[in-house]
Amino acid sequence: PLELALFFERTEVELQELAKALEKVRPQVAILHIFNTAPFTTTDQTLEKLLPDLRKLFPKAKIGAGTNAYFTHLNRERFSVKEIDHLIFSVNPQVHAVDHATMVENLNTIQHSISSTREFAEGKNVHVGPISLKMRWNPDAIGEIEPVEGELPYNADLRQMSMFGAAWTLGMINQLIKAKADRATFFETVGVRGLMQAEHPAYPDLFPAKPGQLYPVFWLFRQILSNKTSAFRVVEASDPLSLTGLAFENGQNKTILLGSFSREEVEIMLPEEFQSGELMILTVEGMRKFGESGKLNAISKPVTGNLLLLPPFGLAK
Repeated sequence: PLELALFFERTEVELQELAKALEKVRPQVAILHIFNTAPFTTTDQTLEKLLPDLRKLFPKAKIGAGTNAYFTHLNRERFSVKEIDHLIFSVNPQVHAVDHATMVENLNTIQHSISSTREFAEGKNVHVGPISLKMRWNPDAIGEIEPVEGELPYNADLRQMSMFGAAWTLGMINQLIKAKADRATFFETVGVRGLMQAEHPAYPDLFPAKPGQLYPVFWLFRQILSNKTSAFRVVEASDPLSLTGLAFENGQNKTILLGSFSREEVEIMLPEEFQSGELMILTVEGMRKFGESGKLNAISKPVTGNLLLLPPFGLAK
């Protein structure tokens, strides 16, 4: 089933066009988000006009509304949530600064955004997304942002294909679980904002991933989705600017994922329950080989104590 976002400007006309299109194609839609093209947050008038018909067109879908921009816009321009199923806002860590430290520090803010949203959500679910490494669009820009020759688009970041990008994503998932978000949507599927490179790269000289190359974040989502029936547990690090993680357990099986934000080697003291078993450490070079071949190139060793040395920007499982 699809998660579908609909943007409306001329509600009656666009609703008719949508109904006509659905006569030819009947997609299975599980989640539906209603947005206004302008203003940035869905309005009461839009919901009043659209909800009855959208419920008929998508009878099995959960329908929500909010903003394609940020929590700030949702908080400023509130609307009645009585007839919807959820609220939604998007997130990225580079609104004000672009360095590694700022991106990591901003992970903690999602808890406050979600808890604040719950204050006016009236018990409705809170969805977060799309979550991206960089600003997908600038709600404060006047007119289109012109591309700069010899540079990636303003909404693309080389760290999408990096170990740091995977560690940041792991940190965000950890914070979302801690904040009890009901649903989250990350990134795109392929390309410079995705989980893997396209077969025909749009920027081969500026974004040096080979056609079809898997990014470290692809490996991360594979680990999480293959354990989606497990009970997930938040990991608290004594130095959250250097390390993040996520734990999950399924019966007697317990697993921990760790990600380093540091350019230096990080010494980790493992919790007692993870001081036995096998440990798999992924380095930058090992993950590069995984991305190109799909075959994992990792260092496996038995855990014999409570200390672990994680290499720069390393991942471990």
